[in-house]
Amino acid sequence: SLRTGDTLQTSCVMDSRSRSEGTTFGRETTDEMCFASISGWPADVDLQCVGELWDGYLAEGEPGLGLAQRHALVNASNVWDGTDPRTGGGIVRLNVSNRKCIDQP
Repeated sequence: SLRTGDTLQTSCVMDSRSRSEGTTFGRETTDEMCFASISGWPADVDLQCVGELWDGYLAEGEPGLGLAQRHALVNASNVWDGTDPRTGGGIVRLNVSNRKCIDQP
């Protein structure tokens, strides 16, 4: 049973190493996609998702489970406020010094 103040976490692990071009997040078959859906009973309960999003890299062979413990939000270089599910929302912290950016059409 979930109670007020409980936290659920979802994680998406994407592997784009075999691609020669940048990978974008979106709905196309060539895009990376990450969607989570949670249902509960009774249906009249008012739920909302809040919280920050962050990105990072897994080491070769590193499992996708337990990411929040090994790659904590406080240590993340890039963090968004989570207010927009398509873009991540507003930037909380962004380190572009180690990123290769490309123009998207």
